[in-house]
Amino acid sequence: MEVILILGIIIAVIWGGVTVSDWQRKSQLYDKSIEARRRADAVLASMERDRTEFENEKVYERNRIETERKRALALVGEKEHALGILAQQKSQGFPYLGEAWSEYLRLVDERVASHLRRKKRPALKAAEELSIISRERRDVVRRLKINEYKIKLYESLFPWIQEFTDEGIDEAYLTVGDDSTSTGNDPVARWLTVGEYESLSESERNQRALDRFSSRKKTNWEIGRDYERYVGYLYEQQGFRVNYVGAIEGLNDLGRDLIAQIGDDIRIVQCKYWSARKEIHEKHIFQLFGTSVEYALRHGNRPAARQLTMFESKLLSGIQPEFYTSTTLSERAMEFSGVLGIRVYESFQLSPYPLIKCNVSAANGERIYHLPFDQQYDRVRIEPQKGECYALNVADAEQMGFRRAFRWRGSVR
Repeated sequence: MEVILILGIIIAVIWGGVTVSDWQRKSQLYDKSIEARRRADAVLASMERDRTEFENEKVYERNRIETERKRALALVGEKEHALGILAQQKSQGFPYLGEAWSEYLRLVDERVASHLRRKKRPALKAAEELSIISRERRDVVRRLKINEYKIKLYESLFPWIQEFTDEGIDEAYLTVGDDSTSTGNDPVARWLTVGEYESLSESERNQRALDRFSSRKKTNWEIGRDYERYVGYLYEQQGFRVNYVGAIEGLNDLGRDLIAQIGDDIRIVQCKYWSARKEIHEKHIFQLFGTSVEYALRHGNRPAARQLTMFESKLLSGIQPEFYTSTTLSERAMEFSGVLGIRVYESFQLSPYPLIKCNVSAANGERIYHLPFDQQYDRVRIEPQKGECYALNVADAEQMGFRRAFRWRGSVR
């Protein structure tokens, strides 16, 4: 009996030990499953954040694309229809510039897409979505840029268009491009709408055209031309008879922008209106001296001029080279100008001055005024001693008895 009892106790102990060990294993497995579930929830939460972030980016990109599309359509409008033929002739380079912008954006978007593909947790779907949106955006931007360039062209060719930006467009102004009314060959018409040209008096439209010519933003070439005209005006106020060679001859002026003469006193003038950060070098001084010598040889019968002795004072007897610039000369250029006897006017700025030339015809005594965009403006020489002058505005010119004739009918003295 005691043996049976002892065996029972041993079996109970063994059975109890097995149960405890199994329970411990089950407990450990449960803990591991809880940890796995927690990690899975964290992964799902991260994926949800990525999805939400991508959806927000997609909505943002779509809204931005739609905004740019509407803007592009607004820029085209009726101006595209009215001036389309001109744009076809003048905008050959615009598609290339639009493509350049498009290519730049493609590279930027491709870099972002590449990051999405290669980051620690790749977002392949997001990268593909971005690529699709990027293609749509590039096409919109390309067309937008082309139209922006066209509108800038229109504004440069027809400066009065800029006034419509801040003011309401009157119904009369919508007749732009209407051929029903002929303006002849009057250069004033370039600065006015057809509606303005028809409704304003001759004096009013001449003054409005002059105002727009004066206030428009000019190209570097136009600023240089205006600078030469201003320097020429100052010589004329001193009694010189001025030949505007640069404005008339263009690239064939031989470095002589102005030739000013009063009696035997001749000034060969070169003008350079440059940015203040640029500097005039000695080559420009050499050019002015050389062209002055050539002028002396071609127009003078002085034996001294034919000696070709460069440093002999009589070589340019009666001829004075003068150099005007809005910037400064280099140290070497200034040194050579002193050696060669060239007068230099540094930091000489363009200032406002009367633009209307009031001329008395040598042929019949007619008193005619010329606006700065008229055909013969730069060929007209103003000689104050003959009653000729410059006027600030059309009213002053007409009050002095001058009239405007935009069609050139003969030679100008």
